[in-house]
Amino acid sequence: EIERTQELDPLSTPVLADKGLILFYAGRKEEAINLLKQLEVTEPGFLSTHRYLRDIALADKDYATYVSEALKTAELSHDAGALAVAEAAQKGLQSGGAQTMFRSILQVQKRLYAEGAAQSYPLAQTCALLGEKQAAFEYLRRSFDRRESALLALRIDFKLRSLHDDPRYDELLKKIGLPLLS
Repeated sequence: EIERTQELDPLSTPVLADKGLILFYAGRKEEAINLLKQLEVTEPGFLSTHRYLRDIALADKDYATYVSEALKTAELSHDAGALAVAEAAQKGLQSGGAQTMFRSILQVQKRLYAEGAAQSYPLAQTCALLGEKQAAFEYLRRSFDRRESALLALRIDFKLRSLHDDPRYDELLKKIGLPLLS
């Protein structure tokens, strides 16, 4: 599908960026990164490129790049909440590594959530990355109750990988109407 779309509009930055994301999820990470880096050079202000590079860096546990791309994403989107999260990630990483980074992120996310400025799903992701399964499932339940569209990524979301072996994950996939992982 993405190849056909690219044939129709070969120079489309959004199509090429989405192709990079698709390549990543298809297990072709190096191709994805190369394509996204090319787009970054030709169109440095395109938001999706940085968003996708941020997520790939996180999946690779390249936290310095993750923080750098998170800051760029927040700045380009003019999102004060995302900027607060990215800045917390930066401070956490500098002061104590990955676990401190995720704890710092979660602290800001909880504040934004309490203020009604954040959804449940990102908190579930961060809790899962921290290994806090019970809290992750609680936020996923809230996300389901609120019908947050981010739940549609549940099957492919690498941030939730630590939850896959829990029966509650399959139950949630069924409730949403998505196929089970296995």
